[in-house]
Amino acid sequence: MKKMMLVTMLLVASGAAWAAEGKLGADVDLTWASKTLWRGMDTGDNKAAFTPSVNFDLWGSGFRAGMAAWWNGADTNGAEAALPTEKYVYMLSYANSFNKGDKAQVDYNLTYNYHDYYAHSSSAWDYQDLALTLSLPKITDCLVPRYTYAYTWSGRPGPTPGALGQAFSGPAGFYHIFGVDYNFKLADQPMTFSADATYNDGTFGADHDWSHITWGLRTAFKVGSGQFIPGIYYQTSMDDSVNKNDEFYTALSYRFSF
Repeated sequence: MKKMMLVTMLLVASGAAWAAEGKLGADVDLTWASKTLWRGMDTGDNKAAFTPSVNFDLWGSGFRAGMAAWWNGADTNGAEAALPTEKYVYMLSYANSFNKGDKAQVDYNLTYNYHDYYAHSSSAWDYQDLALTLSLPKITDCLVPRYTYAYTWSGRPGPTPGALGQAFSGPAGFYHIFGVDYNFKLADQPMTFSADATYNDGTFGADHDWSHITWGLRTAFKVGSGQFIPGIYYQTSMDDSVNKNDEFYTALSYRFSF
């Protein structure tokens, strides 16, 4: 499966290179987060994680391919003790807009991710995620509404063992994520307040219900040739089958391009 995915990425990259006239670029993101959360689930037992990533802009074609790593700072224990915590994520996406420049401009981003728990059996733990995000960046001067429709399924066909596999022994699941960004300035410093409400439609064996709302506040400072982006976040957990606790966490990122 992973070999097929990597071959597909290479084929897409080759086609983009042939069709586009732009140049190959890369975005690097170095993020430290005080907790490891994925779609509302605390997958790291309240442990911090370092998540570096690199994304390649494939010659201005709209296609991007990249890879990220999730490395927890300590082993999990308690209810999460049996869960693997270190993984690679292989990413392929396509982004574009229509009605560009108008108030009714719609940005869309289709992303495919393969989550590879490299220290464990791939057939037991790996999973895939396909997400389409739509946003309206110009409908108002400060508010940007967003909607994401995502589908998550096993890394291989059929039932799989392991904690994730047990959840995937039946149908996988969809997510509906409704969000908004509010952009403003505080003492001339650009700030973004965000809110995202997630409906989990049975993914990872969860109830079909509203699972959580994530509230966030972030800003950005120019540091060297890149940007330092600190953020604070609070998750209001509403469905015990996803997360029994509310979560407060921070994230510190440094991003640069070349």
